Amino acid sequence: MKLQYLLATGMQLLLNNKDAWKVKYSVKTRVFKVYISLFSDFFPVYYNILSNLGEGFLIYIIYILLSIYSQIQKYSQKLILPATSYPVTHMSKFTLKKRFENALKGEASDIVPVCSVTQTGTLELMGMTGAYWPQANYNAEKMASLALAGYEIAGFENVRCPFCTTVLAETLGCTVDEGSIDIQPYVTDFPCKKKKDVRDIAVPDLLLESRRTSVVLDAVEILKEKVGEDVPVVAGVVGPAGLASMLAGMKNYLMWFVTNPEVVEELMGVLTDACIRYANALLERGADAVTLIDSEAGPDIISPKCSKHLFFRSTRNFVGKLKA
Repeated sequence: MKLQYLLATGMQLLLNNKDAWKVKYSVKTRVFKVYISLFSDFFPVYYNILSNLGEGFLIYIIYILLSIYSQIQKYSQKLILPATSYPVTHMSKFTLKKRFENALKGEASDIVPVCSVTQTGTLELMGMTGAYWPQANYNAEKMASLALAGYEIAGFENVRCPFCTTVLAETLGCTVDEGSIDIQPYVTDFPCKKKKDVRDIAVPDLLLESRRTSVVLDAVEILKEKVGEDVPVVAGVVGPAGLASMLAGMKNYLMWFVTNPEVVEELMGVLTDACIRYANALLERGADAVTLIDSEAGPDIISPKCSKHLFFRSTRNFVGKLKA
């Protein structure tokens, strides 16, 4: 069973990175280093013996094992690997998307899907794909490439983008720093410094054509084209409360809830409309699900009474108007 897991995982990495193998040997070397790590975990005794003969010899042994496994699969005409590196030995009627949907609905499935509905852009995946932050937050092709790596290399049974929470915030007026290779974009200034500024916030006519929203929409379309209908595509959207805390600043957001709740309610009404429009566009471009990121609406920050009065109504409005 250990050997099967090693070979299945290795072959999946090999198959998913076949194009990279043709282009650059360093990618091939990095993938083999993953094999070596797996080999050392599953066969520590054999690893210690073979490693004394040198890394090159160990790579050669693993390559032979993978080649044998590949030939077995070729002649059997049945690939026992799912779309991820998790090995199964039976054919299933469930696609990854069906498992994902069943899990959300609380319905039965053959196995529990291993998905990430938060961002999956890690430094390791950036290195293996060449899609680095901050460029991968502002370029659709790079965003799609890095998101796809979470599925093809890391083994998650879905794809998910974007990798930050500032897409709508910047589109609606916040000043955002692009971040760096290991820092997500973040808000540096906000438009609603006074209560009267809330009146100037409106959903722009070109909401879906901004430099941030257009990139994510294009990336979602690219991802859907690459993974097809069997793999769930998940898109993240910051909710009205999270956007309100960014556009007004966290201090104003919290204070106005106590002193002028009607101002927050007015702001969130506009932001809810923006979220609905953006989320529906994501669904139209290929997303199968939308993750609403709105922890600023929770009772850890806002009193349960306020949460129930304002946020429940806002969330119900958002969900009710989604075209999904």
